[in-house]
Amino acid sequence: MPLELHPDWLRPSKIPLTIVCGPPCSGKSTYVNAMKRAGDIVIDLDAISLQLNPRFRPWRSRRYPKLLERAIRIRNLMLGKLATVSSGKAWFIVSAPTLQERVWWQTKLGGQIVLLNPGMEECRRRAYARGTPLAIAGIDRWEINSERPWQPQVYQRAIGSDGWPVAEGEDEVETEIEAELE
Repeated sequence: MPLELHPDWLRPSKIPLTIVCGPPCSGKSTYVNAMKRAGDIVIDLDAISLQLNPRFRPWRSRRYPKLLERAIRIRNLMLGKLATVSSGKAWFIVSAPTLQERVWWQTKLGGQIVLLNPGMEECRRRAYARGTPLAIAGIDRWEINSERPWQPQVYQRAIGSDGWPVAEGEDEVETEIEAELE
């Protein structure tokens, strides 16, 4: 079954929704944590991955394909449930580097978009300061993709540690974390 990064079946949220976008280390999670209230729904792929495997650390360890696949499926289920929830607020954290992708999410889910982008150099500085140099690849990829045309896709190949599809011929190395998820 293909991995649905942009599920076409999504319906608008019945509750107020804020879609928080930006590159890695731009402050998306920090922003949501400061703004959310008790009882709010937060849909964050990193937080879902951490719930699935408490040893996972965003940008400190690789995001393994099987963990990422499970996390995306759970994220999609949570996004789908927004169409039936009747109280509270929701926050959805997604990188969405292009205006087209941000508009796609907003068209599907409704709500408002908040774009956090303190600049690529500041994001890189934060990545180093946090001890997450792996985030640099994600920041670079976000910057490159922010300048390209975008359209929703369903990927049928593995997702790399930077959150993007692995190029054909590349392999992610299986580790004990991935082996635990089998």
